[in-house]
Amino acid sequence: MRAVPDELALTNDLVAASWSVSDGRLTGLRLVDRSSGATLALPPDVFSLLLRDGTVTSSSALRVRSAPRIETLPAESRAARFSQRVAGKQVVV
Repeated sequence: MRAVPDELALTNDLVAASWSVSDGRLTGLRLVDRSSGATLALPPDVFSLLLRDGTVTSSSALRVRSAPRIETLPAESRAARFSQRVAGKQVVV
């Protein structure tokens, strides 16, 4: 996991994904199959929000207000969700 002022990257032994955070916008870049080297271009919109009135707002319409950062998530032993019982990391944009 890497967060620098203009790019986010999540990587493991099998795949690597990266997103751009430039000009105040979060956009998809690429997904790489690390075993074969095959690269897939990601769509520019990372997500869309469907509002109650039916309006759809894409991620490219939103503004990033600060540089991306990585935060540590502590384990919560009494959490109902198993995923929250294990320490981890999150990317904040």
